[in-house]
Amino acid sequence: MKFFQDYLQKLQIWESNDGRDHGWIVEVSGEPVLLLTNSRFEEMFWDSYEMTPLIKDELLIKAFYTPEFWHDLESLHLTWRNRKFKDYACPNAFPPYNQPFTEDGRFIVRGLYFPIRHPNLFDNLVLGYRKIFHKNKTTFKQKTKRKAAEDF
Repeated sequence: MKFFQDYLQKLQIWESNDGRDHGWIVEVSGEPVLLLTNSRFEEMFWDSYEMTPLIKDELLIKAFYTPEFWHDLESLHLTWRNRKFKDYACPNAFPPYNQPFTEDGRFIVRGLYFPIRHPNLFDNLVLGYRKIFHKNKTTFKQKTKRKAAEDF
């Protein structure tokens, strides 16, 4: 049974662009401080994300938007945790040293994805099947919301 759960999780990771589409939570010393969402490919190996602070400390929020804050990642004890697969953290992600932001204020980072193998032929067949036959299925939660809206 564990094999099938692990395989289903791999399928979900592949379907979410190796975890990028779910977004990431940045933790400093175990505390969630930033939410990274809406990934966008910038250039080879680099993706950008919209940053949303999860804390109220104004000084720390301002520091997030300075390149100097991101220079010493080891002393910050940063953890990059996926929003959907919270048990997994990405150990090798890092922003560029000089300018970790795009012109429109998005945070640039490299290596923020799950380092799992690429799908093989069988995996691609399963992914194709899921894409065709699962896209029109609604979840129980969606059905319940729709039913509640109709009853109201």
